[in-house]
Amino acid sequence: MNHYLLRPHLTFIQDLKEPYPLGMRFGLLQTKLGIYTLIRKYKVIPAEETPKRLNFLPSTLVTSTDQPIQLIIQPRND
Repeated sequence: MNHYLLRPHLTFIQDLKEPYPLGMRFGLLQTKLGIYTLIRKYKVIPAEETPKRLNFLPSTLVTSTDQPIQLIIQPRND
């Protein structure tokens, strides 16, 4: 017998082509929406102290620079 007929109606079946579980997809969506909201409501401008050329540290697990990146966040007047 077909095993698709035995499962309850509207049962979630994860698409095996996608590498991310459902919780990771929601987390990624929440992060993208947060960045979108920030960019939509505010202007993000590099401060004078921010270097023009960034040097990345190769030995860190998370991408980071050798100098801090300082930003000015101003509300949009649109």
